Amino acid sequence: MLILVLPDRQNSATRNAFLTDDLEQDRRWPAWSTQAVQVGMSSSLSVPLQYGGRRLGALKVYSDRPHAYTSDSEEILGRFAEQAAILVANMHLLFAAETLDERLRRALRDRDLIATAKGIVMLRENLGADRAVQRLLESSARQRIAVREVAAEIVASAHGETV
Repeated sequence: MLILVLPDRQNSATRNAFLTDDLEQDRRWPAWSTQAVQVGMSSSLSVPLQYGGRRLGALKVYSDRPHAYTSDSEEILGRFAEQAAILVANMHLLFAAETLDERLRRALRDRDLIATAKGIVMLRENLGADRAVQRLLESSARQRIAVREVAAEIVASAHGETV
């Protein structure tokens, strides 16, 4: 038996399980059936992974025997899919939180770097804060690089080191 958790492209419009008793005879998805048969699969059962009203994918099991799955198999796999969906949803939330955390940390680092560069420009060119920021933006546009990169160059030139 092979178990896969995949994004579900075949069963997106319904909440039902899909049972395929004999992949060699089934023609609903000919390309997929042909490939599954080529690797030794004979039957499959697929149930949706859903959490909070959202489709997360599908849990699919394959057997090398035709007619391997019953209604009991569908019920058991459905229960397992409910728990798997909670795990997948939590993994999505964790990834999103970690991504947001990293973006916020980077934004704070960039903000500090840009503020430092703004101060250097203010001192070097005897400018006010708004005009110094405008210079950073103009330099960014002229050089076609991010403001953060312009700021890093300015700070490095003031300290004689790379940031």
